[in-house]
Amino acid sequence: MGVKEIIGNAWKVASFDDKTTDAVLKDSSSFKNGLIFLVLTAVVMSVGVGIFAIISGSFVLAIVEIIATILMLLFGFFVGGAVLHGLAHLFKGKGSITRFYGGYSHSYLPYWIGFFGFIPLLGLGLWVLAGLWHLILTINVVQKAYDLSLGRALIVVLIPVVIVGILILSMGVALLALFFAGTATGVA
Repeated sequence: MGVKEIIGNAWKVASFDDKTTDAVLKDSSSFKNGLIFLVLTAVVMSVGVGIFAIISGSFVLAIVEIIATILMLLFGFFVGGAVLHGLAHLFKGKGSITRFYGGYSHSYLPYWIGFFGFIPLLGLGLWVLAGLWHLILTINVVQKAYDLSLGRALIVVLIPVVIVGILILSMGVALLALFFAGTATGVA
């Protein structure tokens, strides 16, 4: 399967085409095709991030951000996918991780919007929309890949989201507490 067909399948999966989603999840080469698509996604995202850094006046920062974007995307994909796979099996799902990764990679299509992330305010809004679309697509892929009900797939996907959200909120509160503790004593 060529790159054009892989991108076409990703667009159909992102458009909730059940026939294509099922075909991608059953395809024996879905893991390889998914990795190809994921690398393309990383390149598109990192170019947008790099443009922002160059506009800001730092070529070195652009290189660092491009590399960091690619590494974070790959780390998030593999670790996040493994967590979702484990949770899906805890909720009585049946499916293989390699086939899941093939479909899950296609749920990253909304992040191609990240190319426009360098546009002030609009870029942030596009990132938020991409994240929500990705979340909905992930629920759809988990449901189909593991033959789960919509409710169970929703729980499987939302458990890590809630945990990460609580951790981020807790760190923010702790940093604010440290800041205000320092200013109250005159140390800051």
